[in-house]
Amino acid sequence: MPKSLHYTFIFIALVVAQLQPLQAASFTPVSPDFEIRSINPNPADKALLLELRSDRAALVYVSVFDITGNKRGTQPFRLPEGTSSHTFDTSRLESGIYFLKFYTEGYTFTRRMIVKHI
Repeated sequence: MPKSLHYTFIFIALVVAQLQPLQAASFTPVSPDFEIRSINPNPADKALLLELRSDRAALVYVSVFDITGNKRGTQPFRLPEGTSSHTFDTSRLESGIYFLKFYTEGYTFTRRMIVKHI
Protein backbone atom coordinates (compact mmCIF):
# COMPACT_ATOMS: atom_id res chain seq x y z
CA MET A 1 0.00 0.00 0.00
CA PRO A 2 1.41 3.46 -0.87
CA LYS A 3 2.40 5.49 2.18
CA SER A 4 0.03 8.39 1.35
CA LEU A 5 -2.93 6.00 1.10
CA HIS A 6 -1.93 4.46 4.44
CA TYR A 7 -1.96 7.91 6.09
CA THR A 8 -5.34 8.67 4.50
CA PHE A 9 -6.84 5.54 6.08
CA ILE A 10 -5.34 6.45 9.46
CA PHE A 11 -6.80 9.98 9.21
CA ILE A 12 -10.27 8.66 8.29
CA ALA A 13 -10.12 6.11 11.12
CA LEU A 14 -9.25 8.86 13.62
CA VAL A 15 -12.07 11.11 12.39
CA VAL A 16 -14.64 8.31 12.51
CA ALA A 17 -13.44 7.18 15.97
CA GLN A 18 -14.11 10.65 17.39
CA LEU A 19 -17.67 10.90 16.06
CA GLN A 20 -20.48 10.40 18.48
CA PRO A 21 -23.47 8.30 17.40
CA LEU A 22 -26.67 10.21 16.77
CA GLN A 23 -29.13 9.98 19.60
CA ALA A 24 -32.82 10.48 18.91
CA ALA A 25 -33.28 12.33 22.20
CA SER A 26 -30.13 14.47 22.06
CA PHE A 27 -31.07 18.08 21.42
CA THR A 28 -28.32 19.98 19.65
CA PRO A 29 -28.46 23.76 19.54
CA VAL A 30 -26.95 25.01 16.28
CA SER A 31 -27.69 28.67 16.86
CA PRO A 32 -29.56 30.54 19.57
CA ASP A 33 -32.76 30.14 17.52
CA PHE A 34 -32.36 26.65 16.03
CA GLU A 35 -31.78 23.06 17.15
CA ILE A 36 -31.59 19.61 15.60
CA ARG A 37 -34.07 17.49 17.56
CA SER A 38 -33.47 14.15 15.81
CA ILE A 39 -32.10 12.52 12.66
CA ASN A 40 -33.68 9.12 11.99
CA PRO A 41 -33.22 6.39 10.92
CA ASN A 42 -29.47 6.14 11.10
CA PRO A 43 -28.38 4.14 9.16
CA ALA A 44 -30.80 5.28 6.47
CA ASP A 45 -31.87 3.46 3.33
CA LYS A 46 -34.07 5.67 1.12
CA ALA A 47 -34.75 8.73 3.25
CA LEU A 48 -33.80 10.43 6.48
CA LEU A 49 -36.32 12.23 8.69
CA LEU A 50 -34.97 15.46 10.21
CA GLU A 51 -36.82 16.90 13.18
CA LEU A 52 -35.80 20.53 13.59
CA ARG A 53 -36.93 23.29 15.95
CA SER A 54 -36.72 27.01 15.34
CA ASP A 55 -37.76 29.93 17.54
CA ARG A 56 -38.81 31.80 14.39
CA ALA A 57 -39.35 31.15 10.70
CA ALA A 58 -35.97 30.51 9.08
CA LEU A 59 -34.21 29.09 6.06
CA VAL A 60 -31.75 26.26 6.71
CA TYR A 61 -29.51 24.68 4.09
CA VAL A 62 -28.40 21.08 4.58
CA SER A 63 -25.40 19.92 2.53
CA VAL A 64 -24.23 16.33 2.36
CA PHE A 65 -20.54 15.43 2.07
CA ASP A 66 -19.01 12.01 1.51
CA ILE A 67 -16.17 10.65 3.66
CA THR A 68 -13.57 12.19 1.31
CA GLY A 69 -15.08 15.66 1.73
CA ASN A 70 -16.77 15.89 -1.68
CA LYS A 71 -20.06 17.77 -1.59
CA ARG A 72 -22.82 15.50 -2.89
CA GLY A 73 -25.68 17.99 -2.77
CA THR A 74 -27.53 20.70 -0.86
CA GLN A 75 -31.18 20.94 0.06
CA PRO A 76 -32.88 24.05 1.53
CA PHE A 77 -35.58 23.74 4.18
CA ARG A 78 -37.99 26.50 5.16
CA LEU A 79 -38.64 26.16 8.86
CA PRO A 80 -41.78 27.51 10.50
CA GLU A 81 -41.68 28.68 14.08
CA GLY A 82 -41.68 25.65 16.38
CA THR A 83 -40.84 22.01 15.65
CA SER A 84 -41.11 20.61 12.14
CA SER A 85 -40.17 17.41 10.30
CA HIS A 86 -38.43 17.30 6.94
CA THR A 87 -37.46 14.42 4.65
CA PHE A 88 -33.94 14.22 3.22
CA ASP A 89 -33.64 11.88 0.21
CA THR A 90 -30.75 9.39 0.53
CA SER A 91 -31.81 7.01 -2.26
CA ARG A 92 -29.27 8.41 -4.75
CA LEU A 93 -26.31 8.07 -2.38
CA GLU A 94 -24.18 4.95 -2.33
CA SER A 95 -23.93 3.01 0.93
CA GLY A 96 -21.33 4.65 3.17
CA ILE A 97 -20.58 7.34 5.75
CA TYR A 98 -21.68 10.90 5.03
CA PHE A 99 -21.74 14.20 6.89
CA LEU A 100 -24.74 16.51 7.00
CA LYS A 101 -23.74 20.15 7.37
CA PHE A 102 -26.49 22.52 8.52
CA TYR A 103 -26.15 26.23 7.64
CA THR A 104 -28.33 28.92 9.19
CA GLU A 105 -27.64 32.66 9.53
CA GLY A 106 -23.90 32.46 10.24
CA TYR A 107 -24.01 29.19 12.17
CA THR A 108 -22.98 25.76 10.96
CA PHE A 109 -23.17 22.35 12.53
CA THR A 110 -22.17 18.93 11.21
CA ARG A 111 -23.68 15.52 11.98
CA ARG A 112 -22.73 12.07 10.76
CA MET A 113 -25.11 9.96 8.71
CA ILE A 114 -24.75 6.40 7.47
CA VAL A 115 -26.47 5.21 4.31
CA LYS A 116 -26.95 1.47 4.09
CA HIS A 117 -29.08 0.21 1.20
CA ILE A 118 -30.80 -3.08 1.85
